[in-house]
Amino acid sequence: MSPPKYTEGRLGYRFRGGKLYAREEARAYVLHGWPELVARHKQALNSRYADVAQWADFDPAFRVVRPYRPAKRGKPSKRVSERRRDGEQLGLGLDLPPPPPEALPLREQKRRAFAGFRFAIPKQVARLVEPLRGQQWPVLQLLRDHEAACEIMAANPALVFGLALAKQGVRRRTYPWLPAIDDLLRRKQRDILQYIELPGTKQAARLLSRVPTRCLYPRIFEHLARIFSDPAATKLAAHLPTLNVGAVRVIASYRCRDLATPRFLEELTELPREFHYPFVYTRMIDMHHVAIEARFDLYGRSFRSVAQMESTWQELAEAYRTRAEPQIRSSNFPLPPIPGTREIQPITTPAQLIDEGDSQHNCVASYAPIIVIGWRHIYRVLAPERATLSIVREPDGKWVIGELEAAYNTPVSPETHDVVRAWLKKSQRQELSGK
Repeated sequence: MSPPKYTEGRLGYRFRGGKLYAREEARAYVLHGWPELVARHKQALNSRYADVAQWADFDPAFRVVRPYRPAKRGKPSKRVSERRRDGEQLGLGLDLPPPPPEALPLREQKRRAFAGFRFAIPKQVARLVEPLRGQQWPVLQLLRDHEAACEIMAANPALVFGLALAKQGVRRRTYPWLPAIDDLLRRKQRDILQYIELPGTKQAARLLSRVPTRCLYPRIFEHLARIFSDPAATKLAAHLPTLNVGAVRVIASYRCRDLATPRFLEELTELPREFHYPFVYTRMIDMHHVAIEARFDLYGRSFRSVAQMESTWQELAEAYRTRAEPQIRSSNFPLPPIPGTREIQPITTPAQLIDEGDSQHNCVASYAPIIVIGWRHIYRVLAPERATLSIVREPDGKWVIGELEAAYNTPVSPETHDVVRAWLKKSQRQELSGK
């Protein structure tokens, strides 16, 4: 198979003939649509070796079935109507064909190409897979090959997700597929659980069904296995209507679980951001590290709300700052994982960290022991507005926004969020390409 010439030249995306063609900075790839579902890529880790890179099969880990929101229908605005009449009167050629895909901005090319790929997939399958934030490819292949998997995924998406990963080999397996998957899918859900290395019990199947599709990622099964093997953790989880990423991580960690009440966990399941990243869990781990340094006793404490946890964090941070400021100033910080820019500058010394906390009126100085061990890194944001940024590392190694706040821990504007997210995405893409 030889992709079109434009995948070898300038950057671009196109869906044509049932295939999605893409040329990005460090790679080109071709995705065959439904029902073939074959993916090939040509990837050079360094542009110097782009000419000798070879096409090879691969399993996309990125999101291939993306959300599609059709434009809202309604009456055209007065301005649009007037412009249309003017065009008709002046004979401006409103019936001219649309511009070729190559003439569109890259973002629009990508949106149209992935929309075409999505619409080539049966609607029921696309709706089941769309909420997944990654690893959609093996799930698509499982749903294509086994009709019974669609029915199971509608009721228990985590079960099918785990089965697809196990079949693909993402999760290590030590025994062959016995019985065959077709036979396995006709059994009860609790009988399937052992094939994704979870206890084959009714309770485990019931709790697994409470994990929303958008919360699924490969390592969540490790945390669920810890919960299912601990009666106290299982009891806490059983009272929750939803098990999002944040709740799973807190319950699976005995250090965090001891600080959480059932009411606290219920609030956690309602926080939108906890469906994608365990921010509260990360905060609790930070608290344990800082408490050791500040000789602050967390034993016997329990939080009834996230607000109460944040209040305790402020108290802990102040205790640490009062006790450990001399040690902070003598600490050595590791190099930041992502280079800064003129607007987003890394904090590389304890003195800079203390100054940032003083100028922004926050407790960022308490992160010193966390920075020393490489758990977090702090940046000062100068534009579009003054803010303090912390980045944390996800299980897959990607750095994401931990906190991004203006002075006095107040929220920043959406524009600032967009600028920081774009900086993170661009920096990590350059790191992958070897630039």
